[in-house]
Amino acid sequence: MKNKFTARSWSSYNKSLVERGNLAIWIGPDVISGWKSLKKPSVHGGRKEKFSDAAILALMFLKSLYRMPYRMVEGFAKSLFVIMKLSLSVPHFTRICKRSKKLNIPKTPTGAKITDIVIDGSGIKVYGEGEWKVEQHGRDRRKKWKKIHVAIDPETQEVILNDVTEKNTHDSKMLPLFLEKIPRVGRVFGDGAYDTKACHKAIAKSGGRPMIPPRRTAKLWHTLETWAIGRNTAIADRERFVAENMHTTSWKKSRGYGVRSLVEAFFSRFKRSFGDRSYSKTDDGIALEVGLKCVLLNRLAHLGLPRSVFVQ
Repeated sequence: MKNKFTARSWSSYNKSLVERGNLAIWIGPDVISGWKSLKKPSVHGGRKEKFSDAAILALMFLKSLYRMPYRMVEGFAKSLFVIMKLSLSVPHFTRICKRSKKLNIPKTPTGAKITDIVIDGSGIKVYGEGEWKVEQHGRDRRKKWKKIHVAIDPETQEVILNDVTEKNTHDSKMLPLFLEKIPRVGRVFGDGAYDTKACHKAIAKSGGRPMIPPRRTAKLWHTLETWAIGRNTAIADRERFVAENMHTTSWKKSRGYGVRSLVEAFFSRFKRSFGDRSYSKTDDGIALEVGLKCVLLNRLAHLGLPRSVFVQ
């Protein structure tokens, strides 16, 4: 029987959902005061930058959040400043586009504390026909997909790291790369795709503990090295649960594996908020777009998320 959960924080969660429509979150006093660039002209000559990186970043947030093209972003910002009675100029849409390619996306600081991570990947469409057209008239054009990989902090549900690869990149290839960028790692949650020697070696090297279910056909690794011990123990524990006529979900509960559902919830929020299609077509553009959307979801998570409890 499937477990049931219910939210116990509806009051605060409703307030956070209302607050998400507050434009002051994206165009706040700090952004307004730093709208004009203070950078000096380059030693190689050229015109001084008129708009700060914070201004361009704020406009890109609006573009991603409300799914607007560049021209509409320019018009939206101009009308917003008229309503706010601000005498600030707005960059031309071509300037927003060019400057966005050089932006440094804010990263989530991991700090010195030990960080548990939940990692997974999901696809995003770059080219392709809609489901209705395919249903009615069949498919006559190729589809192109990219793969988004994220590592989230289960405590805050923030994205710590993200990357975009080709669709045929296996999930297990990204875990060692992510672990190299995190100072201190606690438990590492992932599905059976990460049940590889390379992933377990990377987790052991980082000082973390794997919370990865062995695949159904998994065999013991005949070595006494540290990276194999945890995985062999997981296989033995699972076989013990099976011998006692207990479902494999009991084994997962005993290890707290349910935390992994948080990354599935993240991808659900990502695609419901921004759609399952990338507006950018180049690799750099897609990476920038995904990075911006992850930062947006992190900020929305700060406003509040539902806290669910198990219902007996």
